[in-house]
Amino acid sequence: MERFFYHIYKLIKANKALALSTIIVFLVGLIVVSSKLKFEEDITKLIPANEKAIVLNKVLDQVDFSDKIIVHLKAESDDGNVDLTEIAENLKAELGETCQAYISEIQGVVSDSDLEETLNFVYENLPLFLSNSSCNLLAEIKAISTPEKKAEKNREIRAARRIIL
Repeated sequence: MERFFYHIYKLIKANKALALSTIIVFLVGLIVVSSKLKFEEDITKLIPANEKAIVLNKVLDQVDFSDKIIVHLKAESDDGNVDLTEIAENLKAELGETCQAYISEIQGVVSDSDLEETLNFVYENLPLFLSNSSCNLLAEIKAISTPEKKAEKNREIRAARRIIL
């Protein structure tokens, strides 16, 4: 193996101009080939085309959160002393002032029609948003929430109240 590399070294040393031009042509060829490469950002095109994949692609196209940040405010206690609307307005004002170079738009309130459209879309495509454990949990809740089970729970609660009284 060392003889092979030594032979190449002797060829390059004997023909420096030819070696340099070969390297330049090789580099130009690499630049041309690399400039023709096109990278696709839509990874959904890698998913095989079937009915479920088409619905999944539609969902992913409609719910594009790749360039958005959603801030969800929630009060930790239910004492009623926290005004989330005021906190949200303060946050919106602060972000608008300090981060204006990085933020193109702050949407403070979602309109009712947008919310209804989003909820309908999620409801229609619910299996795509749920994991297997979520589906199992929903099945258990559905089994528990039958009218007979509810009546049985009510009877148990009434019996427990009688015992306490």
